[in-house]
Amino acid sequence: MESKEHSISHEDFAKRLRVARGNMSVKKVAEKLCIRDATYRRYEAANGIFPSPDMLVKIADLFDETIDYLLGRTDI
Repeated sequence: MESKEHSISHEDFAKRLRVARGNMSVKKVAEKLCIRDATYRRYEAANGIFPSPDMLVKIADLFDETIDYLLGRTDI
């Protein structure tokens, strides 16, 4: 079986994070993830950073989203 590579731009990833966060404040998200506000803001910045795999799992769990959705592999 041939593997199909799929990547998402950080801009699209950041947009999905902002949508998933809804009306929860960045400060509240950072508190729940036990990280600094500035770190989470960098995840949501269009030219920011991607979280580590472990943090990505925590973010997906917090927002009740799948990692595939956050990474643009699915739209649901």
